[in-house]
Amino acid sequence: MIGPAEVRAGATALTRTIETIESAGQIPAIHRRVDTAVMHLELLPQYLTGASPADTGMLAGRSSEPAAVYALTRGIMVASYEACAGMSPSAVRYLRRDSRGGIARDAMLHRVSTLK
Repeated sequence: MIGPAEVRAGATALTRTIETIESAGQIPAIHRRVDTAVMHLELLPQYLTGASPADTGMLAGRSSEPAAVYALTRGIMVASYEACAGMSPSAVRYLRRDSRGGIARDAMLHRVSTLK
């Protein structure tokens, strides 16, 4: 979940509350929450549609693309892709790296409009 942007008194940056939960079968869920996440630009490996966690070894050589990123921990980041960037509809990408910096989990979550 990505909360609304906030400006705090005396701050020079917009912040957001971001919360993630990663769950896979019998493995305990990974839960992270940051109340003061600040967006920065970063080059991320290009997202491959349909790639599974078993494919992460072949993903190391793929090209990079710029993204608006919120870092939750050293290894977990959330990127926001707006429709104007070519993704349609807008999407949020969850990327978790392992201790060596390789990609452990890479998921694209498309936003669903509830407006009718």
